[in-house]
Amino acid sequence: MNELLKDDLNPYYKVQEIDYSKPANGYHYQTSFFQGIKNDLKHGPWPGSRDGHHISRYERPGNDLYLVGIKIDKKNKKAYLKNYIPIIGETGTAEQQAAFIKAAKVNTVHFSLVAYTKDKIIRNEEGEIERIEVVEYVKGGRNDAVEYGLGAMKQKTNMNEVGIKYNPYPNEHAARLRQPNTFAENATWQDGSKGKFRRTTVKSFQGKSAPKSIDVIWGKLKGKAGKGDPPIPQAIRFKISNWTSTQAKKWLDDNDIKYISFEKATEENKSKNKEAFIMPDNEYQEMLKNITNLLDNGKLSKLDLAKDLKIEIVTDKHRNAVKSIGELEKLLGPDVEKEVKEMINNRENVKKENFAILRERLMTEAFGQASTEEKTNLKRDAAEPHVSNKICEEKELQEQIEKAKNNSVVKAIAGQMADETSGLNNITGVIPGSEIVEENTESDYIDI
Repeated sequence: MNELLKDDLNPYYKVQEIDYSKPANGYHYQTSFFQGIKNDLKHGPWPGSRDGHHISRYERPGNDLYLVGIKIDKKNKKAYLKNYIPIIGETGTAEQQAAFIKAAKVNTVHFSLVAYTKDKIIRNEEGEIERIEVVEYVKGGRNDAVEYGLGAMKQKTNMNEVGIKYNPYPNEHAARLRQPNTFAENATWQDGSKGKFRRTTVKSFQGKSAPKSIDVIWGKLKGKAGKGDPPIPQAIRFKISNWTSTQAKKWLDDNDIKYISFEKATEENKSKNKEAFIMPDNEYQEMLKNITNLLDNGKLSKLDLAKDLKIEIVTDKHRNAVKSIGELEKLLGPDVEKEVKEMINNRENVKKENFAILRERLMTEAFGQASTEEKTNLKRDAAEPHVSNKICEEKELQEQIEKAKNNSVVKAIAGQMADETSGLNNITGVIPGSEIVEENTESDYIDI
């Protein structure tokens, strides 16, 4: 995230509210799917294109925006997605990106999720498919911009502040004093320059001295952004080379400086600034004396002390278990675990290969050859998610294929993809290649 924001002094974010209580393109999205997105965002942002979806699995579209945060309201089945739109995208010109940001600001843009997913089929008593639930995010996540109203999920994009936890900075703690959207975008400063924010390094703030320097982010409020209008503090930053998060929050509280939120720097625990707790020798000796007295008087057991100090007590039970394991290793040989695992893996691999051959033959007979880089088979792509990759008997596999042929969702998606006038932007949430699994079953992720 730090690399994304580099040289962007006034980053623009757009928050979309998604109501997933209703189905999208026939699919019912579950909270677990959005939780999967949240977990994946811990490893990095999701890219997006300002030019809509690019469905081909062999194509890498340009990245002009990034999904960087999400908040989930489980009770009301709503998800708030925070998108960062940089001043320069991968595609087009700076003018085109500026026009895209302007369109987002005036709410003429929607956003649309695309991902490989794990789905669950819910059947009625007759065995017919009642609904398909998207239960898990697998991979390939994107959040592309589409024309207003073309995203499959019900959404709003005029959500400026929804209580999302903003991404912390790597090397400084941040105390937010006012929301950024209350400040003018193009304020006039004392030197005649224009811009939203200015940053200064100071040793005191509002008459309260600081033991070490702090940085203050200044802006001018909307409607009061002229040259003669006073700057207003928006945030205070504390460099981790000078401050721990505890010290920073204590200084704010001690000086009665009100703040909306406080974000600890992500690199704090890795920095050399991490303070060690050093106890004077006389206090240490006194502590040992008190603990010894408590043990001698029976007011503190060794087990309780061990739990408090997070020490595991080694008992005879532990020693006997270790001895038994040692005897087994001598009897079976040191490589027995490895050999058993290899045998199990080989057996499973043979089963998977045989099933894959059977599945490919039956799918080809029913829907034709699978799509390749040179040739796309839309009918096969639309049917793929509705036939499980989980190993099963041939009869069960044939039944799944027959149901896929007549499934209303498959027909709708296949018809939509085949109709060039419909627009691919309506295909949202699940893309060809996503995996369908039966209820209460597990299945491996699909390989692209």
